[in-house]
Amino acid sequence: MSEVRVNNLSNESLSGGPTISGITTFSSPYFFVPPQGDTASRPQDCPSGSLRFNTDSAKLEYYKGDTIGWVEIDATNEEMGGGTGSNTGFGTRAILMGGLKNQQPSPVATDEIDYYTISTLGNTQDFGNLSTALYGGSMSGTVASRTRGFLGGASPNPGNNIIEKLEIATTGSSMNFADMQKTRYTNANHSNQTRGLFMGGYVTPAYDSQIDYFTMATQANAIDFGDVDVNTGFNAGGGNTTRALLLGGVNMIGDVKGVIISTLGNTQDFGSLTNARHGSPGGCSSSTKVLVAGGNLQPSNSKTGNIESYITASNGTATSFGTLTASRSYGLGGCGDHVRATFGGGYTPTQVDIVDYVQFSTGGTALDFGDLQSVKRGCVAVSNGHGGL
Repeated sequence: MSEVRVNNLSNESLSGGPTISGITTFSSPYFFVPPQGDTASRPQDCPSGSLRFNTDSAKLEYYKGDTIGWVEIDATNEEMGGGTGSNTGFGTRAILMGGLKNQQPSPVATDEIDYYTISTLGNTQDFGNLSTALYGGSMSGTVASRTRGFLGGASPNPGNNIIEKLEIATTGSSMNFADMQKTRYTNANHSNQTRGLFMGGYVTPAYDSQIDYFTMATQANAIDFGDVDVNTGFNAGGGNTTRALLLGGVNMIGDVKGVIISTLGNTQDFGSLTNARHGSPGGCSSSTKVLVAGGNLQPSNSKTGNIESYITASNGTATSFGTLTASRSYGLGGCGDHVRATFGGGYTPTQVDIVDYVQFSTGGTALDFGDLQSVKRGCVAVSNGHGGL
């Protein structure tokens, strides 16, 4: 047992001050202040377990090693779940917003919001409603913090520039939060706990390269982050706390491109898919990998049920992971909790109400999770436990 009585331990360069060794107990009834700084000033190559306070997110975070980087410490929220059906248990909540609903004589946009607890099974339940009927906006990838989920841009043509917000722990309707810089849809997306990114998409009359970002805790319009190096849309989106990725898509088909979330700038080439595809395949992330599911294979343009896995930190080539219960494309809402990946809705060539799930650790053939409230495609999916959190 050792005892040190000092007012401050503050030598930032580690060149002096007391050295504490052995089993040490801090018995003060007061507090200690850990190192602190914003996201951009995060140190790298730290010993695993290093602790600091992030002044951007107002959260403690620790260094989980060079592959994963800094991870925020957050309390579990047991308000999630607690209902019936797919919400009987506690855990990460998945929310699917809007979509193109299969209605006669022709499909129409819906304002429905579905939700379910990823660790359970069962049909989705009604969360509330969007402020207006939308589909095909943030087609793939999650923009959400632990507490808030966002939708950016959507159809019907020519799309819109609205960023909608909802509170994940409650049920109810979404509200207008801010605006993107451009009116667009079919963009790919990703976020960490602090920043949300909207990448590419269709800006009438052509696909676009712009990347917008916004701070999810602050109600302000999105601003310019940089550009994808091609005009693109209908991609899968995903990533981890450090990288935001676009996988496949128009003018990219077999490419993986991305940016470092804490910086600004244009995309870099980060690797490739095994199966070239666009048509809005589902993207779902854990802290280490992105699963890309479904879409239209190229050059045949045929729908696929193939799922492949891309290791987010690898700059490598994706590998075969498994298959969906049915081949489909155009808006599979992908939501995960680091254990399970789920994919809801899509187009077979008719809209479906299927929700599939696979385990991130094992792969294989997807299993049936349950059904959506209605038959639809082009849902915008968020969760409070995705790979960026």
